[in-house]
Amino acid sequence: MLVSSGTCDYRGAFFMTNPLISIGQLLNKPQGTTDRHRNISIEAKFDDVPEINPIAPIVFDLDVIKLSHEFTAYIKNLTCECTFVCSRCLVPFVTPLIIAEASRQYIYDLPTEDIPNDEEVFHIQKGASVIDIRPFLREEIVLHFPDFPVCSDSCKGLCSACGINLNLSECTCKKGSANNPFSALKL
Repeated sequence: MLVSSGTCDYRGAFFMTNPLISIGQLLNKPQGTTDRHRNISIEAKFDDVPEINPIAPIVFDLDVIKLSHEFTAYIKNLTCECTFVCSRCLVPFVTPLIIAEASRQYIYDLPTEDIPNDEEVFHIQKGASVIDIRPFLREEIVLHFPDFPVCSDSCKGLCSACGINLNLSECTCKKGSANNPFSALKL
């Protein structure tokens, strides 16, 4: 069950509506019970990562599975329409950021000494009946953000001498100009 919480704040810079998933009904269910959520749509804003600019709600499916001492949250088919700035021509463009699937385990009833030191562990506070998925979603979106977003594979970029967008017009710069520091490397 999705719990409505209004606008929430994570680390002071990532805002999302409805980030809490209720696990109350799963607590007394047998191991392996799955709670399915389809077409979840939430608004998000990344103030701490200005390159990520969602222009539409983040949409995804979520399965929460109860295991012996944990809940596993599986995100599937996440799409986030974002405005990017092309790293070649510096023109903004819109494209979806797509995450096929991701998962995270939330420990709820296991002593800390039973958890291996090399594992990243996410605890659910004793008595809590919700999982906060803000950190999970934020990390997955940031990890899937392209290092060098490009508006198209055929983008020609900017002229290195005059800065004109070569996708829109040709520049009048002389090719192989004497000011080119790499001109001595020509064969």
